[in-house]
Amino acid sequence: MNIIVCMKQIPNPDLQFQVAADGKDVKRDTLTYKVNGPDEYALEEAVRLKEKHGGRVVAITAGPKRTEQMLREAMAKGADAAARIAFDDPAAVDAFQVARMLAAAIAKKPYDLVLTGVQSDDYVHSSTGPLLAGFLNVPHASVVSKVEVQDGGLKVWRELEGEDEEVVSLARPALLTIQL
Repeated sequence: MNIIVCMKQIPNPDLQFQVAADGKDVKRDTLTYKVNGPDEYALEEAVRLKEKHGGRVVAITAGPKRTEQMLREAMAKGADAAARIAFDDPAAVDAFQVARMLAAAIAKKPYDLVLTGVQSDDYVHSSTGPLLAGFLNVPHASVVSKVEVQDGGLKVWRELEGEDEEVVSLARPALLTIQL
């Protein structure tokens, strides 16, 4: 099974932020960065699935050169390869644009499953995964807490409001936003 994991690097939330002079962003040159927490869960799930079913995990991100360190860490945690879509001004790009960039890169690679974290910890968006699924024209399930691989498809458990749970079956290729 070929799995692609979309990852994002975010400013370390433990730091004090300063607003940039234009008032539209934070001063990024004073920040340190870390991997988006939910994306780490997506990577862990991808590696677990690879260990159980074979295949390959590719970590992918869209961002500046500093994100290469995050990709090296992903490979140290079990990804087989990594790819970076280069752009230098993350504040100038929104979730729609990022999803479009990721979709263009992913469409060129063989994949059975794309995993993203359920949201970004910096902007608390949950839109990149569903947008990406739309651009790739693949089935999508969000807030996924458990994944079982079946012949030609997936059985996934997803969290609903009120601590309810839903079990759905999806054909592959598919995209899941992971909440483990």
